[in-house]
Amino acid sequence: MTFTLYNAPQSTCSQRVRFVLNPKGLPFEEIKLDLLAGDQLKPEYLALNPNGVVPTLDHDGAIVIDSSVIIEYLDEVAPDRERFTPQDPVAAQGVHAGHGPHRFPAERDGCRAATAAPHVRAHGCGARKERRTVAARP
Repeated sequence: MTFTLYNAPQSTCSQRVRFVLNPKGLPFEEIKLDLLAGDQLKPEYLALNPNGVVPTLDHDGAIVIDSSVIIEYLDEVAPDRERFTPQDPVAAQGVHAGHGPHRFPAERDGCRAATAAPHVRAHGCGARKERRTVAARP
């Protein structure tokens, strides 16, 4: 099983896929694209992903695009490792719609883990930063 992930480090969608590949222990080659330089719009990348967005996963020649689809695909090809999508078809539809059951272990735990990834905190799950009012100094 050979995985190549075309991604951009600052892309939250790319981060989601890396956050699944790593805990699953799936080795992958990483090809970093410079979005500001327009790497995602070059003909060789558009041949892989006609949408010109990241991430794109190449699994032994099978091209998978869109982070949610990639995560689901990884759960299908490596089912013996930790799952990141629900097995229940009804719950899975909530994931596809962008709501419903959380897709990441820290989200399932209510984001209480200190190691919750930044994307989980940004997602708005239970790990929201506390709002504080700071009085101006005189």
